[in-house]
Amino acid sequence: MGITYIKIRNFKAARKIDYDFSRGKVNCLVGKNGVGKTTIDKAIIYFYEMAKKSYAMEDVIDKKNPYIQKASIEICFDFTKLFDCRESNDYLESVIDEIRPYMIDNKLAIKFYQFKNGGIKWWPISDRFIIEKVLRFFPVYMVQTKCVDINAWSELWDVVTDIAITGIKEDKNIVWGRLKDNFEKIYGSKYAKVIDIVDNAIKREQLSINERDFKKRFKNALMSNFGGEMFMFDDQRVDYYSDGINTLKYLSLLLKLLSELSTLSWKEVMIILDEPEISLHLQFIEELASVIVVAAAKVNFLIATHSTRLISTLLSETTDEFKVICNQVCVRNGYTYIRLISDIVKDKEKYLMRDNEAESYFADALVFVEGQTEIQLLKNKNIVKLFPKLKKVTIYNTNSNDSTTELIHPSYNNPAIPFLILIDMDKVLNYSKPKNRFYISKSNHVVNPLCNDSIKAKEKYLYYSSKKKATYIQRKKVQRYLEKEICANKFYNDSKIYDNLIMEVKKYCKAYRTIVFKTTIEGAIVCKESLNVFYEWLKNYWGDTEYGKYYQEVSGYDIYGQISIARGVFHGKTDYLFKFRKDMVPNAIFSIIKKYKSGDKVDGWVLAFFDWFFENYMDDTVENNEQTFRQFFPELYEVVQYINDMI
Repeated sequence: MGITYIKIRNFKAARKIDYDFSRGKVNCLVGKNGVGKTTIDKAIIYFYEMAKKSYAMEDVIDKKNPYIQKASIEICFDFTKLFDCRESNDYLESVIDEIRPYMIDNKLAIKFYQFKNGGIKWWPISDRFIIEKVLRFFPVYMVQTKCVDINAWSELWDVVTDIAITGIKEDKNIVWGRLKDNFEKIYGSKYAKVIDIVDNAIKREQLSINERDFKKRFKNALMSNFGGEMFMFDDQRVDYYSDGINTLKYLSLLLKLLSELSTLSWKEVMIILDEPEISLHLQFIEELASVIVVAAAKVNFLIATHSTRLISTLLSETTDEFKVICNQVCVRNGYTYIRLISDIVKDKEKYLMRDNEAESYFADALVFVEGQTEIQLLKNKNIVKLFPKLKKVTIYNTNSNDSTTELIHPSYNNPAIPFLILIDMDKVLNYSKPKNRFYISKSNHVVNPLCNDSIKAKEKYLYYSSKKKATYIQRKKVQRYLEKEICANKFYNDSKIYDNLIMEVKKYCKAYRTIVFKTTIEGAIVCKESLNVFYEWLKNYWGDTEYGKYYQEVSGYDIYGQISIARGVFHGKTDYLFKFRKDMVPNAIFSIIKKYKSGDKVDGWVLAFFDWFFENYMDDTVENNEQTFRQFFPELYEVVQYINDMI
């Protein structure tokens, strides 16, 4: 397993971070710029650096709270795999003997403290040299792709050397003699003469070469074996090519080398990739993801990324053996924190992942909608300006597809990301004309909590509380109204029973983060409160002549009839949740709707209407404008307020 967990306290903006690496081989940190993804990466690297060179200590203690006197980083190492091969490696065996008193279940937790007075402390092992020995078996390599240049390529030799060997078993004179003999065979007697001259000159000056620096010898031997130090691609230096090709080639080679060499060297490797998608075309990102998937069989990954393509490609490869764990890094009160979001997508359906689904992993909050009309509304520039928190919402268009919605639908009980489901009433209720009754729709169990059997079963066992009152007891109220007759003797419904049923359904669904429109989104725009305003716009939109003809035909109906006709013209549904079909409404009504109906649901009328509304009804006072919006569009205002409270 390697590193099993890390605990960070008061390290820069990370006040309290507990992260468990044992859940999967690939751990992804997603989030916006500046939230602290790189801080988490650097805390791990800083731990390693302090074990090697404590004199390079940096000022990392939380500056927001003057009472904080120390920062700490704790990392737990799992030696289970290394235990199995310790008898074949004397060096590993000796290190394990030194640390055995501090281990629990083959695991060793080491904690590093840094104090404001400049002191440092290691616990439970205080000897930094022993700690450094431990870290050799759990190397961590961090790659920041924005820094990949020709020097980084040269440093690959150091990486290979670092992971490939631990020490030289042979006597130094034997090693030196073998090297001299082999190189003399390659380069001839001239090589031996040069060696003797250099050796004598060094001795005359009373100088020496650090004979214990066996890693550099190994590195030089490697480079000599390949004929040099510089990497080439198609006979050109790697820096000849674009940043994208350079980055992809570098990462591919690095990951393949580390994964293959780790099995030869008794080491548990972790690779930290900081925004590896930089400079990469979408196809290159997919290629990189494929390399990560293969390498993850032998090494562990921590990846900080902004790329939905990288996340979607990795998640689509999920199997029982290959687990991708996604975590969202956020800021709360100025401090970095992590929330696990790996449960957004069910494992069996991750192969369906696309960029749109992966975008949900980066969201501050999710709003599930049925179609383009809702998106036009919630993304309208004027509405967003009035309610700026809408900018933080990721809107997911389900296209009324239950299976697609289920793919990224969070758990009702423990959602990783705050969410809201926005649906029309026909996803919850249907109407039986022969029986004169509404009944619960059975075809939308994902978004309709009333027909979700698992929810229904859980409600029975709730202790009496506000939650039980809002769910189990509220469901009973809905059921009582469903037993009442609601006659469809008009093409609209002005029954008090109908109003009460709709109100109780909306109240129940809201307990499950679902807001249901009384009819449809069109009904929330064209409603009793907004009808006169809508007529004003319609006159402007159609022109006086066309509007005059229309109004003359509908003015004989009461306000509820006029609202229904207007909704029908603009692709809404009846109060009975039917489309305005010839067999469902009177001929006269059907003729009016057919005559004036044009385009489709997303032909731009929603955008045109709200642009006109804001221009003609809004002033420069935010408070007044909010009240105006609430006055004319109460259902839409309810949605906006829920989102405001959610973020």
